[in-house]
Amino acid sequence: MDALPPQWRDTVRKCAKQGAIEWRTHALHRMLQRGITRGEVVETLLDGELIEAYPQDSPFPRGLLFHMNQQPLHVAASCDLETMTVHIHTAYRPDSEYFLPDFKTRRIS
Repeated sequence: MDALPPQWRDTVRKCAKQGAIEWRTHALHRMLQRGITRGEVVETLLDGELIEAYPQDSPFPRGLLFHMNQQPLHVAASCDLETMTVHIHTAYRPDSEYFLPDFKTRRIS
């Protein structure tokens, strides 16, 4: 996995704890369609595992976080390290068609 800045994960947690979250309209629409709550997303920001990194994404490095509560959840988020704000791009329940049974590893097509 390509690396994100070392402080990325800690900053995401800190932003989530402080409520410094920018909810993209697309993410909110998709969450509503998928029955995913803001609370589930925040829990993933706080306790989730970074499973994919996109350090070259613009304008901020992005990561894909995984968390398993009653159901698996993926949250794509970027973090503005300057303003200390986490941006939620989307959230979804991983599908076994695209992910191995651990829900962390993508299937190779």
